[in-house]
Order: sequence, then C-alpha cells, then structure tokens
Amino acid sequence: MAMDFPASPTNGQTYTSGNVTYTWNGYAWVAGMQAFVDAPSDDGEYVRVNGVWRLAKQTLLPAAGTSAITVSVPAHAKAVEYDFHIVGSGSFNVQLQAATVGSNFHVTSGDYGVGGPYHQLTGAGAYATLPYGAGTAAVLTSGCDAPDIPSVGKGLLNVEKSGGYFIAKTLANTYYSSYSHTTTWYMALVALGKPETRLTALRWQVPTTFMAGSQIHLRWL
Repeated sequence: MAMDFPASPTNGQTYTSGNVTYTWNGYAWVAGMQAFVDAPSDDGEYVRVNGVWRLAKQTLLPAAGTSAITVSVPAHAKAVEYDFHIVGSGSFNVQLQAATVGSNFHVTSGDYGVGGPYHQLTGAGAYATLPYGAGTAAVLTSGCDAPDIPSVGKGLLNVEKSGGYFIAKTLANTYYSSYSHTTTWYMALVALGKPETRLTALRWQVPTTFMAGSQIHLRWL
C-alpha cells in the first residue's frame, strides 16, 4: 500500500500506515514501534507466524451429561494431533464425525470407515483384527462399560485431503468387563466419498453421555 505522508508536518506529528506509526522529527519521518496485536483470549495457545496469530493448541472439556462437543478447524491447519481422556456413562466408545461445509456434519451410514488390529487381555484374547466396516461415525476406541475407568487414546487426522481421503489413525486403551483391558490400533476414513478437499469442523461424541473429567487435547499442524 502506498504511503501518503502529510505535507508540511509539524515537529512530533505522527502518521500511521498499516500497523506502523511514523513520527516527524523536524527533518524526516521515523518509524516507531510496530503496533502489537495480542492473541485472542479464548484459552487456546497461539503462535505468531508472518505477523498473524495461529491457533496451535486447545483443550476441549465436554460438559457432563452431554453427548458431543464440536470444534471448528482453523484455516491454516493441515492436520490435527489429538489425545483424549474420556469418561462416559453406561457402555460407550469414542466416536468422531466431521463436516466439510460449515458445521453440516456428515451422519449418513457409509460416510466413515474403520478397521484395524486390537488386543484383548481376556475373553477373545490374543491379537485379532476388526474388519473394515462403514458407519455413521469414525469409531476411535473399542467399548467401555466402566464409568470410573476412562478410555484414553491419541491419534492424527489430516484435515486436508491426502491421496483422496481424510484419514485418522488412533491408538487407544479401554476397559470392558468381559475382556479386561483392550488396546486398539484403528485406521479410519473420515467423510468418505465427499468431494470437498478440506474439513471445516470436528465433533467428538459418545453414544451415551460424557461424565465429569473428560478432556480432549488438540494440536493443530
């Protein structure tokens, strides 16, 4: 942007262009300190890139008694690393849904696919594989029926298409009375078959309700 300094300035007169203020010292315009814009006050952690604040980390705290919590995908993000500590009522698993336009979440059967290996300490025992199957959400954990034992996990999801797919991978540990502890290594296809190239919002949910103490930590990449 072209700067249009005032003609015939007086000593000490200022002129601002963009976020830089200039002061006339009697014979020249001198650039002052660059105006500094603080990061948003929304409990997120921000980094400054090329003069712009970018959301880097945030924590979601699902309210007890609710069944879902949503978050918008930052415009700069290519992917998101997540880890969760979920306590649910009754028998539950942790699920993920996504939107590719605004906050219109995809909820049709076949919009998501998931499969992968798992290990149960008792019951079926040893190692086995969950065959790939489609559904209305990406299932990130096996079932849990102990409200006092949280399901914990971590993973990575690309929010921009890679090779034609939005892909999530998750490593999780859960407790179910019939199997004791179960470890899962699931791979999920998210918003399967949608033409858009970017996710706009994410929703973590449980089939029952969240209990107090549930947390989801996000790192936007």
